[in-house]
Amino acid sequence: MIAIIASGLDAAGLNIRDKLLGQLKWEPESRFDGRIVYKADGKDGLLYTLSTELVSREHLDREIKADFFIFISRHASKYPVPALTAHAIGNWGAAEHGGSSHKLVPTSAVLLKRAVKLLSSEAVAIGFDSFQEATHHGPLLGTPAIFVEIGSTEKEWTDSQAGEAAARCVVKLLDDAKFSGRVAVGIGGLHNMPSFKRWIVDSDVAISHTCPKYCLKDLDEQMMKQAISKTVEEVDLCLLDWKGMGFEKHRIVELLQRMGIAFEKN
Repeated sequence: MIAIIASGLDAAGLNIRDKLLGQLKWEPESRFDGRIVYKADGKDGLLYTLSTELVSREHLDREIKADFFIFISRHASKYPVPALTAHAIGNWGAAEHGGSSHKLVPTSAVLLKRAVKLLSSEAVAIGFDSFQEATHHGPLLGTPAIFVEIGSTEKEWTDSQAGEAAARCVVKLLDDAKFSGRVAVGIGGLHNMPSFKRWIVDSDVAISHTCPKYCLKDLDEQMMKQAISKTVEEVDLCLLDWKGMGFEKHRIVELLQRMGIAFEKN
């Protein structure tokens, strides 16, 4: 069962939610946070609307029982490019926007890859960019989860075409799909992972958690173990954005070698 979670305080999440309600047949299932919970007809999906912000709703999986969480939300950036995005959750360092410091949330590299490929196809049709973001923010959960988002300003958050596009992606994520490629953790580079995009979209590699350059100071053995153990699939290797690792590259390589983790330079 997949729980799709929107916030009543988030314009983009409500946009996607409303488009989801129009794309599938839903039946009222129960109530949660004072709002109707909808069950997707013929699919293992439940649609929730919270009364709080998503990033601060810690341990939501203690209140909602599901196999996986898809949070639908807004993406904000100091570089306001219209975009459809997806990412894993957690904090490599200090928790500034929900979650706990130095805690990652379980995720699926395969579901992320599917989400980004679907969003990439949808984005082209509406003139948006698309990308997988590095792992960041809350909430803290013990159940695997991803965020699917519309960015990057209020204009895009409420854009009907963007809402339809993101909703179509989420609908397709409710269906199972086979995967026979490799699974990786990404290290280095920018937050929007431009150096990893070709791996995600055009290769057989799926990337789960990614530690960007600005968080490399926090990447130690304990965090590396988390990135691997909190990927639901077996991790085959680490992908290194070699030019995007700065002065940390040799320390990180020594760490991976000491831990016996295979890696490839991008």
